[in-house]
Amino acid sequence: MLTQYGGRGQDKGIEIIYQKLSDLYTLKLLELLSPKKGIQRLKNALLIPAPLLDIHYHPTIEEYSNKISAVLPEATISKRSLSLMILAGDKASRNG
Repeated sequence: MLTQYGGRGQDKGIEIIYQKLSDLYTLKLLELLSPKKGIQRLKNALLIPAPLLDIHYHPTIEEYSNKISAVLPEATISKRSLSLMILAGDKASRNG
């Protein structure tokens, strides 16, 4: 998430604590103070790989997701993703 902070907020006594927000929302926040430094910080941040999410659903959903995944053909997205889309009733998952 990109934020541009400075000037107005600071003048009104508003302080953004980027690390706390990053931790709370489990995402990387970048403070961009100037265009030149901000662009370089953005470029550097984009070179750092994001951690993979390990999401677990209710055991029943996991069970049926595994059953559906087992019978799906190879596709451009993972079988797990497609099986979860099917379970959610996603209409896009019906279009092969």
